[in-house]
Amino acid sequence: MAGSTRWLEYFISLEGLIKILEFIVSILAFVLILNFDDWSLFSRYGFYIIVSGLCWCSLLIILILHAVGLCAGKVYGNWQREYSLFVFMLSYSLSFMFLFFFGSALLAQWAYDLADGFLILCVILGFVLVILFFIDSFIYYKRVRQIRIEEVTWKPKRTGTSYA
Repeated sequence: MAGSTRWLEYFISLEGLIKILEFIVSILAFVLILNFDDWSLFSRYGFYIIVSGLCWCSLLIILILHAVGLCAGKVYGNWQREYSLFVFMLSYSLSFMFLFFFGSALLAQWAYDLADGFLILCVILGFVLVILFFIDSFIYYKRVRQIRIEEVTWKPKRTGTSYA
C-alpha cells in the first residue's frame, strides 16, 4: 500500500511543492509578458516568452508524470533509473535557472521606469524562478551525489572467489 501513495508523497514533499510553485510562477510570468502591449515572438521580449513558455509546459509534463504515478511505479526503487532521472532533473533545473537569469536580466534593461509594470513584475518573477530553480538544483545535486556514493561506488565483498 505504501507504493500506491508514493505519487501523493511527492506533491507533499519539498521537491513537489517547489515544482508546483515553479509551475504557478512560470505560467504567471508567461501570461504577464503576453499582456504587454507590443509583444511578439521576434521582438526583444521573445526570449523571455520562449523561456517561460517552455518552462511551464515542461513543468506540466513533469507534474503529470508524477500525478499518474509513472515515476513512483517505474523509476523509484531502481537506482540506475533514479540516478538517470535525477541527473536529468539536475540539468533541467540548472538550464532553466540560467535561462531565467539571463532572460530576466535582458528584460530588466528594457524596463525604463515604474510605468512598465508588467515588465518589472516579469523581471521579479523571473528572479524568483531563478531562486526556486537554484534550490531545486541543490536538492537534485544532493540526491545524485548520495546515489553515486551509495550505489555506484559499491563493491561486493571479496570472499575468495574470483570475479575475473
